[in-house]
Amino acid sequence: MNFFWWLSFVCVVVLWGNPSFAEIYVYKKNGAFYMTDSYQGSDFVKRYKTKRSRSQNISSIPDKTNGYSPNNFSNEIFNASKKYGVNSNFIKAVIAAESNFKPGAVSSKGAMGLMQLMPKTAARFNVVDPFDPYQNIDAGTRYLKHLLEQFRGNRNLVLAAYNAGEGRVKKYGYVPPFKETIAYVRKVLNYYRFLERKKKLVYKRISSNGTIFFSDSVQTKFAQ
Repeated sequence: MNFFWWLSFVCVVVLWGNPSFAEIYVYKKNGAFYMTDSYQGSDFVKRYKTKRSRSQNISSIPDKTNGYSPNNFSNEIFNASKKYGVNSNFIKAVIAAESNFKPGAVSSKGAMGLMQLMPKTAARFNVVDPFDPYQNIDAGTRYLKHLLEQFRGNRNLVLAAYNAGEGRVKKYGYVPPFKETIAYVRKVLNYYRFLERKKKLVYKRISSNGTIFFSDSVQTKFAQ
């Protein structure tokens, strides 16, 4: 059976059966095609947008943006976070403020991509294609790592330097008195704190008979 005929048929059935799906992703892995409504990568073959139910309006969901969902680049963010030891939610918050998760974003000052790398910054970290999500996030996170080390983990100063430049932060010794920079620092930190509050721990318990249970509540009582 032709793959794309099968794909069209499945999409019609899935979307007709559940109109609340926002997007259907098709991606290829190890020679096989997969379909999902929650793909956490960027190498999809095609994305089918569908209608949301009123309760799932994207503007009402705090952890989504009007651009791409943060989940579109979760693999790249996870890899960069692990590689450079920078909190993944901090990276997400910077991306949200910088580009609204739009990989092709370009500012009036020439900043490019998801983390809005300036040409000098891109060259500094050997970025060949600033619009490639992997390269952009890797370089942006590496720069955040550098700033975190330089300003001893002070996120206010790190964000101020990311926005206004390292030189200006060193000159003042604190967040420069620029409205744009002050608003930027506040915006990123608010979103970062929101993401941190959303973290849920999963607790594991092994009963006396060897059965393994998982729960997001440490106080959960499990039947033996």
